[in-house]
Amino acid sequence: MTTARYHRFVAAVFAAVLLVAGGGFQSARAVDSKGVFAVHGVGAAKCGDVTRSLLTGNVSVHGELSSWLMGYLSAMDRIQPNTYDVTPVQAPDAVTNMVVALCQKDANAPVETVAYVLFHTLAPAALSAETPEVRVAANGQMTTLRKDTLIAVQKYLIAEKYLQGDADGSFGATTQAALVDFQKKQNLPQTGLPDALTIVRILVEIPAQAAAPTPAPAKAPARK
Repeated sequence: MTTARYHRFVAAVFAAVLLVAGGGFQSARAVDSKGVFAVHGVGAAKCGDVTRSLLTGNVSVHGELSSWLMGYLSAMDRIQPNTYDVTPVQAPDAVTNMVVALCQKDANAPVETVAYVLFHTLAPAALSAETPEVRVAANGQMTTLRKDTLIAVQKYLIAEKYLQGDADGSFGATTQAALVDFQKKQNLPQTGLPDALTIVRILVEIPAQAAAPTPAPAKAPARK
C-alpha cells in the first residue's frame, strides 16, 4: 500500500468512526464496582507503543495484534444477540490495519478500547446469520467476504445505478466495473474489489450520513 493510499485509508476509517461512534475513543462498558475490567494480551497496550513497534518493522507485533483481534472478535460474536459476525470485513489483515489506523489517531488509547469502538462502528453491517465465504479477485488482488455482505454491496450499487441486474452474491466483470465506478466517484483506491474501505463506505459511512440530522437553518437576526 502506497503512502498516499494508506493516508486515505486512515482518513476513511476515522471518518466512519466519527459518524457512527460519535468521535473519541471511550472505554467499553465496565463490569466491576470500581468501573474497571481486566484486559489481557496486546489489547492492554497503549496504541502508541504498538504503532511505534510496527513502524520499526516489528513483524511479530503485527501477528500478535492480528491474533488477539481475531480472538476478540470471536468473543464479541459469542456474546452479541442475534449476531453471527459483528464485522462485515473478513480479512484479518484488513481488520488489523483498521485498528492500527485508528490507533495512530490516539497514542494514549488502549488497543482494546480502539477495537471496541471500531467493531461498534461496524455494527450496522453485522451479519445476523452464517453465509458462505466468497473469495474474489481483480487486478492481481484478492479479498474475502461473506455472500450476504456482497449481496448488500450489490443492492446498494443497483439502487444507485452503478450496477444492473440482480444482487445474487456472485462476483464478476459487471460487479467489478460497478465497484470501480463507485470507488472513482468516492475517491477510493480503484481496486474493483469489495475491499474493507469500500464495504465500510457503502454499508456503514453512507447510511450514517443519510441518517444524520440535517442542521436547522440559521435564523436571521431580529430587526431592531
